[in-house]
Amino acid sequence: MADTVQRDATRPTTIAARSPDTIVAIPVRNEAERIGFCLDALDAQEGLAPGRLGLVLFLNNCTDDTARIVAARVPALTMPVRVIEAEFAGAHAGWARSKAMDAAAEWLAEAGTILSTDADSRVPPDWVFANLGALAVGADAVAGRVE
Repeated sequence: MADTVQRDATRPTTIAARSPDTIVAIPVRNEAERIGFCLDALDAQEGLAPGRLGLVLFLNNCTDDTARIVAARVPALTMPVRVIEAEFAGAHAGWARSKAMDAAAEWLAEAGTILSTDADSRVPPDWVFANLGALAVGADAVAGRVE
């Protein structure tokens, strides 16, 4: 089994002074054509206080321009973002999602929430708010379809 090579490209200025209450963890692999739409949709979330939402992007074995596009887009986002790049021969989407969620858990405020979606998804503007609402009224887990 090959060793994992991992780089955390998070810019210190993108990390909030306090941890977000909610973090979206996203595995990303070769999504140069779609990652911008995903980031725009997450940055446009409604009904959340500033600083409440954070984002972890776990770039998994990207061989296209995804990393360059992410690096260019992250500074303009209104939420704190961690960008982690990893190269691992045995990696797959489940592994990358697990790593993204681990990074989110390390960063998360106590008693916070981790959400996850795919890098080629465009979540609706109320996606985070609706998921948090379902959890607030007692749901143990929330799942749904995202375009």
